[in-house]
Amino acid sequence: MKFEHQMFISLYEAQYGALDASQASGIDALLGFLEQDTDVSDVRWAAYMLATTKWECADMWQPIEEYGMGQGQPYGNPVTVTGSDGKTYVNTYYGRGYVQLTWEANYQNMSYDLNLGDQLLIHPEQALDPPIAYDIMSFGMRNGSFTGVSLGDFINDSQSDYVDARQIINGLDNAELIAGYASALESLLRQSSAGGPRQYHIVNAPNGVNARKGPGTSFPVVHGLANNSAIDITCQVQGQVVNGSNIWNQLADGTFVTDVYCDTPNFNRFSPPIPVCKYASGIKGDDYPYKDAPTDPEVVDPWNFYCTECTSFVAWRMNQLGVNFTNGMSGPNGAPPNDDPVYGNGEHWADHAQTLGFLVDNTPTVGTVAHYAPNVSGAGDLGHVAYVAQVNGDGTIVVEDYNWYPPHAYSNPPRVIPASDPTSFIHIVS
Repeated sequence: MKFEHQMFISLYEAQYGALDASQASGIDALLGFLEQDTDVSDVRWAAYMLATTKWECADMWQPIEEYGMGQGQPYGNPVTVTGSDGKTYVNTYYGRGYVQLTWEANYQNMSYDLNLGDQLLIHPEQALDPPIAYDIMSFGMRNGSFTGVSLGDFINDSQSDYVDARQIINGLDNAELIAGYASALESLLRQSSAGGPRQYHIVNAPNGVNARKGPGTSFPVVHGLANNSAIDITCQVQGQVVNGSNIWNQLADGTFVTDVYCDTPNFNRFSPPIPVCKYASGIKGDDYPYKDAPTDPEVVDPWNFYCTECTSFVAWRMNQLGVNFTNGMSGPNGAPPNDDPVYGNGEHWADHAQTLGFLVDNTPTVGTVAHYAPNVSGAGDLGHVAYVAQVNGDGTIVVEDYNWYPPHAYSNPPRVIPASDPTSFIHIVS
């Protein structure tokens, strides 16, 4: 695993608040240790180790001595030991390090496990040295040295149980809190991942999920994916809304799965550093000139639509194509009665276009207007219109629009949708 250290630190500060120099240095060191640790290849293990450090070290991100130094605890009593050098030492084996190693026997066993001879036994303060403190944490959590259970018992191919993983260190003490840290830190680690495949997992799907030919449930199923299975995400697109999210992930085999059941960092929005899928150069992007217009109260654009609404954006696109498209425009059948504005809300566009003599059918072409009746395919109760920017050979189209998601903004990037999603297509451009 490789991480962009400064990116992780910046993301951490955005979520938890500013760090001082010592804290930032501590996180930087831990990320370096994780990168060099060939026995930790699962980002979830790394996240739980960091979450444990955050809690056990009281957000200091440095190896610390136990508060009170074991006073009142059996392991806080001084012990006389004899080292391999024949000398005697009087030590107290209270908690030290990232995970608070305690008890004489644990210091002695860990010292030999890490090939340090008896150094931790005769010099327990070495558990505060960051590289040694990390090795203690990594070896102990991976091998069940502390309580008999290990990371692999709770975080593996079939589960990601951050709550019960607390038993690796200390029963279920503050298990929910530390699990929350682990989930958040996993997200930050994934966002700051430096290169390599974007490997994530299917989660919260006891019956598995379907990998489809396109970003929507109307696309054919290619194969199934079991819960907790690993997936390689190549890029993300916007598609059909599923359980509140319109984000879909394209996998390395070209199939698509809804982001709802993937452990990517963000819900219902794109998750950097996963790239956004790229499409043909005919898509213009957000060049709409009234994107910063106020929405309360709304102002009227030059085409007599409200700025930042879907209708205004499509009118802008039509005018770019050389059509003098306005709310009161004429058509093949002449002008509207009394020159009144006729298009209005998106729900009325298809009927009004037919009245003016424009073709309305179910065949999309580049430059047509995708029309949604109210509450169809995710549209609101006033309907919706979008600009068809690309027609693909697999039954999908690429549309550009405003005020789809998030409200009063451009859909960035353009949405890839089944051509069957819109109610109809309006052919203003022949």
